[in-house]
Amino acid sequence: MAISKDIVRILLEHGANPNVVDHNGSSPLHLASWTGDYEIVDMLISINNDNNNSQPNDKKMIADINLKNKDNETALHSACQYGHTPVVSLLLTQGADPFVQNVRQETPLDLASQYGRLETIELLLRIRFDLLNEYLPTNRNNNLNSNIRRQHSPLHLASRNGHKSIVKLLLDLGFDVNYLVITVNGTALHEAVMCGKNEVVRLLLEAGTDIRLCNDQEQKVQQLLEGLNTSVAKQTRKLIRG
Repeated sequence: MAISKDIVRILLEHGANPNVVDHNGSSPLHLASWTGDYEIVDMLISINNDNNNSQPNDKKMIADINLKNKDNETALHSACQYGHTPVVSLLLTQGADPFVQNVRQETPLDLASQYGRLETIELLLRIRFDLLNEYLPTNRNNNLNSNIRRQHSPLHLASRNGHKSIVKLLLDLGFDVNYLVITVNGTALHEAVMCGKNEVVRLLLEAGTDIRLCNDQEQKVQQLLEGLNTSVAKQTRKLIRG
């Protein structure tokens, strides 16, 4: 349903509170980011936006850019999940926190990776390359020794869903191909193998992934394939054997 920008502007100019939330804890900023409405997002987070007729003492309330809904998601999560790249850029430049995790421990980058939003990921990492810091090979020992281990990573999520272009981008930017998580998902290779994404399997193997690594059930990728006789599984075994 189209939202009248003029109505939003009038409501804000008359003191409407942009931080009122619905039954899901979502604010107008969440909803505008979800639909990708750049102009309304801009109105909600910008001070004195387009108010040439306002008086010096006028005070327009602005939206809390990092307000979390009941799923602990911010507007940036919404924009990244649905690939609204211009809105993502606007939110980041206005101070949105890209490290916030939702109730499933997913960051905005995780959601963009899961849903195949390549352009959005390129923008995210161009503006905030530090989002990759914990996933670089230089931090591998710190990650393995940490008391707080992730249940997934952008590379795992992209691999699971067969987003080859995103997997390639992350690897080209230095993502640790052997990054381990604390679940049965193990490495990105475990994910790709379990989901039958052989194009991604091939890409990960070419990048030097270690097929000897185990998931939290002490299973190597070869063990995940035991007993599977589908054509996809047979092709996967052939790829892994080289």
